[in-house]
Amino acid sequence: MRPLQRYHRSDILKYERMKLKLWKKYEFNRDDYTNSKTDFIQKYTEKAKLEYGDRY
Repeated sequence: MRPLQRYHRSDILKYERMKLKLWKKYEFNRDDYTNSKTDFIQKYTEKAKLEYGDRY
């Protein structure tokens, strides 16, 4: 298991559930699918920046 999977398992599962739900809703609408993930991605990107700083 990779380190992120070990420490951020609940976040990974949230993302997985969200993607599956959105896939069904926006199967033929790629733009809305992508736009619907934006808030989640921004939230967890900020969380990662706080945790890892300029590491990556």
